Amino acid sequence: MSARRGAKFTAWDGYISGKNVSLEKGSEIVQEWRTTEFPEEYDSSILKIKLRKKDDGTELTMLQTKVPASQIKQYESGWYESYWDPMVQYFQKKK
Repeated sequence: MSARRGAKFTAWDGYISGKNVSLEKGSEIVQEWRTTEFPEEYDSSILKIKLRKKDDGTELTMLQTKVPASQIKQYESGWYESYWDPMVQYFQKKK
């Protein structure tokens, strides 16, 4: 992953591909991405991650739009299984 606007990326052995649309250091990441399961004619999804200081930590807010309707539940659970749950476990071990 690059911290450069317009940089392309892949994840999960090419399952996800996309590019950084905009980056605001310490506050926001906007990416355009799609998986190999998106219909070819379907536009890329938009992922927005916002970060803000909260108490002695950071609050992360994520919004993903333009996901094919038939895949919403799959990606919603995928975010938890592949990212959020492992992240919670990681930070709990750091305490």
